[in-house]
Amino acid sequence: MRIAAVICCVAILAGCFGRTDRLPSYRSTLAVEADLRDVDRPQPTDTPPPAMTLGPGDVLDIQVAGIAGTRERCPIGVDGMLYYGPTDGVRAAGHTLDEIADDLGVALRAWYREPRPAVVPAVLLSRAATVLG
Repeated sequence: MRIAAVICCVAILAGCFGRTDRLPSYRSTLAVEADLRDVDRPQPTDTPPPAMTLGPGDVLDIQVAGIAGTRERCPIGVDGMLYYGPTDGVRAAGHTLDEIADDLGVALRAWYREPRPAVVPAVLLSRAATVLG
């Protein structure tokens, strides 16, 4: 057993013996790195990307936080209105999720004390595109 361990160590160390002048040169990669330092980087803009707006055909999951049994899956109709629970509907087409949640919160104040509706997209169909060819 001891002889096998010695033979393995000798075989491993024999691979480390040799001339180092035959190793490949890495100077070519240094030239590439120097070229990358001179690349013009675009400056960041101060304007954030536009927020996603919803449209007819999109489906939202809505629930009033802290109140059981208020979860509902609601589509945005072709008229751009969103009908949830006891409300008469809120305008949803062209609005963001936060705007819809705020409008629903105002509409739900007649039925709930300090409502905090959570609005989450379930299905987004208004921005669909078909690519042919």
